[in-house]
Amino acid sequence: QRIFALETTLAKGHWDVVKTRDAMATYNPTSFDELPNRVRDILAGSQLPSQNLINMMPSYTDHLNDLLTPDRLADWQLWATWHILRSRAGYLAEETAQANFDFYGTQLSGATLQKDRWKRAVAVAESLVGEEIGKIFVEKHFPAPSKQEMLTLVDYLVAAYRDRISNLVWMTPATRERALEKLEKFNAKIGYPEKWRSYENVEFSSEGKDLVENIRRGSIFLHDYELSKVGKPADRDEWVTTPQTVNAFYNPVVNDITFPAAILRAPFFDPEADAAENFGAIGAVIGHEIGHGFDDQGSQYDGEGNLNSWWTDEDREEFNKLTTRLIDQFEGLVPAVLKKNEIETTGVNGAFTVGENIGDLGGLGIAVVAYKKYLADQGLNFATSPKKTFEAEGSEPELADQEFNGLQRLFLSWARVWRTAIRPQMAVQYLAIDPHSPAEFRCNTIAGNVEEFYEAFQVPEDAPIFIKPEERVTIW
Repeated sequence: QRIFALETTLAKGHWDVVKTRDAMATYNPTSFDELPNRVRDILAGSQLPSQNLINMMPSYTDHLNDLLTPDRLADWQLWATWHILRSRAGYLAEETAQANFDFYGTQLSGATLQKDRWKRAVAVAESLVGEEIGKIFVEKHFPAPSKQEMLTLVDYLVAAYRDRISNLVWMTPATRERALEKLEKFNAKIGYPEKWRSYENVEFSSEGKDLVENIRRGSIFLHDYELSKVGKPADRDEWVTTPQTVNAFYNPVVNDITFPAAILRAPFFDPEADAAENFGAIGAVIGHEIGHGFDDQGSQYDGEGNLNSWWTDEDREEFNKLTTRLIDQFEGLVPAVLKKNEIETTGVNGAFTVGENIGDLGGLGIAVVAYKKYLADQGLNFATSPKKTFEAEGSEPELADQEFNGLQRLFLSWARVWRTAIRPQMAVQYLAIDPHSPAEFRCNTIAGNVEEFYEAFQVPEDAPIFIKPEERVTIW
């Protein structure tokens, strides 16, 4: 109860999830000596290698300083002890590990069974020596030609963005020029890093009898590695993830997009698949990540990754008008799994998810433009694109033998990547902590805003996915 009470008091000093998205508000350069006195005293033991700091939440730092008082010492000791035990609970005796899972796995997330022991073991290895695991994954699962095919797709998506930005009616010419400059400076990291991280200085126990100690040693190595970068120029070739991670990333401070090898597999990417399917899946993801460079956060960084207000006030105002309409579309949407289980919720937070929704909207819309450019290079268009069947496990039997043109298969491929099964408990959690909208809305609400979706399919006005023409949002 004392630990929970302290955590609750701490939380009162935090900003809400929407304010923490404000890049300008969270960029507060300061020095070590300017920190509140008690916070500074605690950090003094960390031997930070630089006096220069960024205080991302000054009001919270002040709030924390007010709580670091002698009369709370016993509570802080309990708090620190609990955090240490909690972080290692899953690796201790089975009884402790099970108690940890019963709360975090079952009570909070709705899971009934722990992952197999070997999967948990792999997760530990990944967390400590991720790129060593990555080498094995790439060797076994990432064919060399896939990298070049991905670079070709990236080129098509960048070209599509170039066309759309050049013809934006809501952006002033000066800002369009700056946006195009930023676009040309994008760097794409595909599959795996060119230079692998070395773990030779990690002194793991060779006997394999002390798991917790090995985790401690690995954690110290990773901590020291991060500290070693402080005060040095950013390494633009460094990867922020491992090749075996199923995800994609945009990093605004270096203006690059990263696509690990693990996401470059079906259903997102298949070198043997039809171009329409790849454009609708990984193509939309590429467009999504590039789009983050121009969303509510990324648009505050220039092509070099500097926090720099390069938009005019007029452009920002027009952009905000469009994003406000998108916020309103998503605000309060309730996932089907919560409706089915009659779980009360306020639904999607449109302001919290707006950055990812901008990414999805731009990603799918630009993927359509990129596919159109690809077809033109083949002497084709949407109407003359080849008709083929579309395979998706679990889809309606009556669709199995039906043929679809390229534009239709692009949208079907987009839908296929969003097939999701989720427990109600996790759905509730994600609404509170995940800046992405639930999968069903990422799929349908986004598609409903794309004009070509209505060209591909005869969508009746009473269909749930239908959005009135005057209410559809196009940003990029």
